[in-house]
Amino acid sequence: MAVDSVDDPVRVRAVGRLEPCAGKLACTVLRGEHAGNGVLLPDEKAIAHPVDSRLLEIARHKVVSAAKRAGIQLKQTFAKEGKELRRRAGGYAHAKQFRRLKRVLKRQRTILGIVMRQVQRKRQGPEFAPQHPTAASNLGLWLERAERIRTQQRHDKNKLYALHAPEVECIGKGKARKPYDFGVKSALVVSHKQGLMLGARTFPGNPY
Repeated sequence: MAVDSVDDPVRVRAVGRLEPCAGKLACTVLRGEHAGNGVLLPDEKAIAHPVDSRLLEIARHKVVSAAKRAGIQLKQTFAKEGKELRRRAGGYAHAKQFRRLKRVLKRQRTILGIVMRQVQRKRQGPEFAPQHPTAASNLGLWLERAERIRTQQRHDKNKLYALHAPEVECIGKGKARKPYDFGVKSALVVSHKQGLMLGARTFPGNPY
């Protein structure tokens, strides 16, 4: 594996003088876990378990906040109903009452669609003039991600697991205590004896 981060020939010679066996490839590990040679990768990303009801409520809140920053006044934001639906969904999931949970999720998707259509109508109107230059682009970004959250189904591929980190993927770990993790696989190139880090890269696409 080529080490892209060590391009300076002086640094390469210095590493070579320190250790003749430099350039060993560390094993591919998940963020926040120890590699076989004791190297610690960066902490895990702040990704909560992607429950549908939580993602739908966050998407509604993000769209409403982005619309307010862009100067759009919404007739309905469903703030009170959204919080209540999120609470009910957690209770139904804990009690394994999946029919009631399904009805709550359907209502959450409905109110998210209502809010998105309100924003899109206001956005296309002649009175839309955001005060900040980045407000319009941020609003379009959150609308796109909210639409992905609203339409994705259980067995879809390339699902969105976190609104603030769309690069996150579902990684099967095969462990009883934590069968799945959410992040991006990464690897380090370290020296054999002293453990000097020579390079690092991520592997998007969840390769085997």
